Amino acid sequence: MCKTGRLSKSMRRDHAARASALAAVLSWLGLSLLVWASPAQVRAMEGASITGYPAVFQGCRPTRPGRPGFCTFVDRGSRLFVYGTGATPHWLMEELGGLEIGRRVGLTGKRYDLYDGAGEVELAGLVVLPLNRYDRILQRLQGLWRSDSDPLDAFQVTGAERVNAYAGARTSVDYISIQPECGSFTAQGPYLHAWDESGTGSLCYEIAKVSDTQLVLVYLPRGNVLGYKRERAAR
Repeated sequence: MCKTGRLSKSMRRDHAARASALAAVLSWLGLSLLVWASPAQVRAMEGASITGYPAVFQGCRPTRPGRPGFCTFVDRGSRLFVYGTGATPHWLMEELGGLEIGRRVGLTGKRYDLYDGAGEVELAGLVVLPLNRYDRILQRLQGLWRSDSDPLDAFQVTGAERVNAYAGARTSVDYISIQPECGSFTAQGPYLHAWDESGTGSLCYEIAKVSDTQLVLVYLPRGNVLGYKRERAAR
């Protein structure tokens, strides 16, 4: 500092540079605090109320002995989690445990997006929706199907989840929905719409035939015909 009590130009530039650097650090710290905020704090900013939100029940499972577990649902392209340790009432968790896997229900509560293809629901209520034509087709698809053209190619449908495998090794997992339309395809139907686990990509198939023993899908838009036979579980 000079005798007049004023800073020289070089000192002022140095102080300005330090102030700018300090502002950048404080800004970074603020962003870091947001990033590292607790899930409850982050969810509080992102929650959305849902009423009668349709989803397919995928079952419940425990976490550890003596600890509340969690239940999962699949909607169009995403998996939803309901945790027994969250705000969902205990009696409602018990009610979920008695539901049939693959049954379509309407969810009421608060939904929070967790990451691509997944969300959490704090459940306040649930109603089992009446079966329609598309629910019945999904019920008929439950089980293991093997390709007519390549016996090593197979997939297992459980609820609204399709696990694809080749030579017994799991290759991918899709979330599926049976619908009267699939994207721009609306003429024939019904359609099987399949999303990858991240919810970022999807495939459309026309369901040309489905019975207790046979399934014929038409891959769109190419028109490839894919035939499958049901593989019964060994007794």
